[in-house]
Amino acid sequence: MARVRTAGRRRQTGVLRLVVFAVVAAVGGTALWTSLQYSEAHAAARAGEGSRLPAQEEQPEPAEWSSSRKVEPGGSDGERSSGSGASDPSASLNAWAKLTDVASLSTTSGGRGGGGGGGAEHTEERQEQEQPAEQEQEQEQQEQQQHQQQQQGARFGYLTLDLRVPKAPPTYNSWVLSEDMLLFHERALQQQLEQVYVALALAAATGRAFILPQFSCFCHNSDSGEPLPRCRRLDATDAQFPETCPEEDILQPLDEFGSPGDASAGVPLTVLPHVELAKLDVPKEKTLVLRPSATLLWPTCVAPPDPHMQLPCTTDGHTEDGTPEVLVPPSLNDTHLLPFLESYQQQYSLWRLDLSDVGSHWHAFAGWDCAGPAHAFDLRMRSAARPWPLPTGGGLLHINMTTGRTYSAEPDLKDCPGGSALRRMQGAAQPSAAAGAMA
Repeated sequence: MARVRTAGRRRQTGVLRLVVFAVVAAVGGTALWTSLQYSEAHAAARAGEGSRLPAQEEQPEPAEWSSSRKVEPGGSDGERSSGSGASDPSASLNAWAKLTDVASLSTTSGGRGGGGGGGAEHTEERQEQEQPAEQEQEQEQQEQQQHQQQQQGARFGYLTLDLRVPKAPPTYNSWVLSEDMLLFHERALQQQLEQVYVALALAAATGRAFILPQFSCFCHNSDSGEPLPRCRRLDATDAQFPETCPEEDILQPLDEFGSPGDASAGVPLTVLPHVELAKLDVPKEKTLVLRPSATLLWPTCVAPPDPHMQLPCTTDGHTEDGTPEVLVPPSLNDTHLLPFLESYQQQYSLWRLDLSDVGSHWHAFAGWDCAGPAHAFDLRMRSAARPWPLPTGGGLLHINMTTGRTYSAEPDLKDCPGGSALRRMQGAAQPSAAAGAMA
């Protein structure tokens, strides 16, 4: 009996194994068949898509993609120049912006191709186009804000400076000692920066935007902080000094002059890059040469040696090329100088400060009568200049805008009431306030 039961169990186990094998074989065959059918269908689908791609590429680009392509605002040249004319400071600012920024603006607005391709390719292309579009919108908003700041700062126009550059010794370009060249260069640069300091202060006091003059350098700046051999970069060993300096080698980024901040940052100033005055959209009759002159004695304004001959404290005339000019007494602060300039404020869009008729550039403008605006101005000037290598090497020389004298350290500064000094400093937000400040 035991043998019969054992044989029966073996037969049952064999049958079960056969059933399991049969099931496994059926499932595997079904899966193989399905895979073959899918492969044939997928190959046919790909062949069909390939035949349809050219037709999709010929379809026009969707409007939503085209709308993501930004066009820079401003219109044509005719539209830019329309309005109040060349005498309007805003129109002149547009002309300045077109001259200095049009290349960079056109670069950011171009460089994207048309649409096309399948669904996945369309999605990738749309994402690639949407990202630059968002960046352009942000850049456009920043440019509009900067433009508004410049317009506010240039409510009465612009002021620039006829920079006086020291002359180098005749043998300067043959010098071989970098230390001597850097010593001369940094002294010459300091003289230029002090002139700019005085002119910037006058621009701030009169509410005008300041257009930088063209700096001249007698040495190349070094990113490493070490003096360069013979003050020349390796790619410019034959450079002949003086040569024009890039503004970024001399000053902090210009937008930082006007960046808002708390009281510790000082008063915002509108400082614009150098541009040739001949290219500005300002006619000669709207340009005024402002010349502080040691020939005028204030406050009596008499002509020596006859103390009884009364003379005006300003003298109007024209330069050799026919540009209007006015001579004003030297060493006047804002309280005494601004009344003389009141009649010229709206009449001339561009003022050129000429320092050739005074013994020192400090005599062109004596600063502020009140301590508040003088202190706010010097706070903004703290880090205006970039460092240069020490002549002896081993570090950087942090150059200031002046060698020690500052407007906030002038004696006899007054503690004026809260906002009146700042309103006078910024040229008055309203014309009526400007008249009050100059009175």
